[in-house]
Amino acid sequence: MAQVSHRTRKKRPLYGHTMITIATLTSLVLVLVLVCIDDTRMANIPLIAFSFMIFWLSAAIVFAVLTFKEFVSGFLLCLFSMLIAWRISGIYNIVNVSYPLVVTFALLLANFIYCVHQNLKFPAKSLHPLSLYIWQLIFIRMYIGFDFIPHFTEKLFAGDMPRSMDVSAFVHLGVPHASFFVYLAGLCEFAAAIGLSVGLLMRIGSLGAALYLTIATYLGHHFLSGFIWAGPGGGWEFAVMWIMLIISFALTGAHEFSIDQVLEDHFHLPPWLKKFL
Repeated sequence: MAQVSHRTRKKRPLYGHTMITIATLTSLVLVLVLVCIDDTRMANIPLIAFSFMIFWLSAAIVFAVLTFKEFVSGFLLCLFSMLIAWRISGIYNIVNVSYPLVVTFALLLANFIYCVHQNLKFPAKSLHPLSLYIWQLIFIRMYIGFDFIPHFTEKLFAGDMPRSMDVSAFVHLGVPHASFFVYLAGLCEFAAAIGLSVGLLMRIGSLGAALYLTIATYLGHHFLSGFIWAGPGGGWEFAVMWIMLIISFALTGAHEFSIDQVLEDHFHLPPWLKKFL
């Protein structure tokens, strides 16, 4: 029994490379400093969008620090927050943020690849040994979730200009109370991104995201525009493909590289709650 216990203690949760994490944290801090000392920022970006960019960059730094203690949750939340700030900077072409964040993104991607490599190379040492097939599903899940970020960012965190464009699009589609529904759509997309990208309450999140996309496809008249997306008005092929991919994760869950798994590893969750993870 002592030998089994000793071997169990040697198993590690999923982890990244310490030096890459340090470089990521350093990059984020430098970006935040550059933003704060730029005297011309107010001429290019509204105050509300600038404030949200500062907030999400700061959140990314906090989560990057968390990565040292708990890699999976820290990494996922850091990437999530960084991408929001990056999207805001991209909307307003804030070059001193956008270009350095390319480096930050490359570091985060490198850390993810390192984590996958270590897990595949040393499965016996890992608390969660995963196959390449599972890592493929995790990557697809994360990409789908992060793909929501540009959509909800322009509705919730980028100021009036990009939001007004969405409101105009909703009015053109005949949606009543367009401004309210733009906010509501942004919140739905934010929740979908949280569920899928970081894997929090994944099964609920995937079902909600699939329902939201179905409604959005209907309101966008894509079901009446034929199958081919490249046709006039955009057909329903890509929307339904996206919906089907998301629904599949309602059956499988988020897998081990997720906050759901971190919660299950660290807390004694009731059986009813595990059904939603």
